[in-house]
Amino acid sequence: MKEWIFHPTATGYDATNAYGLAQAAKLAYAPEAEIRRTTDIQWDFTKFRFFNKRDTQGFAAANDTMYLLAFRGTQPTHMRDWMTDIKIKQVPTPAGPVHSGFKEALDAVWDEVLVTARIFLNRRQPIWITGHSLGAALASLALERFKEENIAVSGVYTFGSPRVGAPTYCKSCDTDFQGRIFRIVNNNDVVTRIPQRVMGYDHLGTLKYFDHEGKLTEGLSGWDKFMDRIQGRWEDFFTPGTDGIHDHAIDRYIENLKQALL
Repeated sequence: MKEWIFHPTATGYDATNAYGLAQAAKLAYAPEAEIRRTTDIQWDFTKFRFFNKRDTQGFAAANDTMYLLAFRGTQPTHMRDWMTDIKIKQVPTPAGPVHSGFKEALDAVWDEVLVTARIFLNRRQPIWITGHSLGAALASLALERFKEENIAVSGVYTFGSPRVGAPTYCKSCDTDFQGRIFRIVNNNDVVTRIPQRVMGYDHLGTLKYFDHEGKLTEGLSGWDKFMDRIQGRWEDFFTPGTDGIHDHAIDRYIENLKQALL
């Protein structure tokens, strides 16, 4: 991650930005000192803030050209994170009902996130938000929170995101932020299929789907995605673990996104 290239003023899907934000989503898992060193020395950000309350972790970094906000995903060794993921009760928000556990996780750090944004955005820089797994869900909820504060967001890229809320919430976000939310899914990533639709949950954002060969595809029908997932499971049949868990790893997302740039 020594070289980090980004287009702060980009509109629509940008492959370079997708790759850069996936790197930021991975960096959010690291200890504070490593994140600070990377964003400062290697990525040329001059401002930094680390968030970590009740196991919700993330960071904000800014310079004269952009503001970056990244949330950490679920850590299997931290049971509290898993507990957050499986609370499927929905609670109301101005845009519609959302996953109660995800909302609680964002609530833990939101005051710090908001204060930091108001301090760092001294030049009204473009805001970019990202996260992987649980972090992707938090990024999706933060988008609407910024809107409530009349703070514009330029783009949100999520990786391996679970469903975050009721269809009404997702439709509201898609309407308000059309062309600025991109939900990237890697083949059989199991986390992207929970909580289930029958429980009243949906996804938000424009889907960008990597097939079993690691190629970015768009506009696949439900049947085509089903058959592609079957192919992915078959090709991973003799590898340890499950295809759904392997495909959820942030490193697989980064690998696919890097290939897409070549």
